[in-house]
Amino acid sequence: MSAYALREVINVLINEVSKITGLTKKAIEYYVERELLYPSILENGYRDFSKAQVEQLQKISILRKLGINTEEIKSLLSENQKVTYKLYLCKKN
Repeated sequence: MSAYALREVINVLINEVSKITGLTKKAIEYYVERELLYPSILENGYRDFSKAQVEQLQKISILRKLGINTEEIKSLLSENQKVTYKLYLCKKN
């Protein structure tokens, strides 16, 4: 799915999130388990992800590729993101 299509998406289920982000369902479920994001739970038990949460998963994916563990990501996401990412990456180098 293209970035343009993502702009049109309001809420999606995990299968669609997987297609948009390139993450496996298992990885997405792991990030939810680690409390990196909190999707809504529908009456049928399905997870419902907002556009902001899909974008958050894309950020998480990038940070994981940079070798940042989930605890550090959780901390980064809870703080001022832009400044914190830059400071963190400077410390890593």
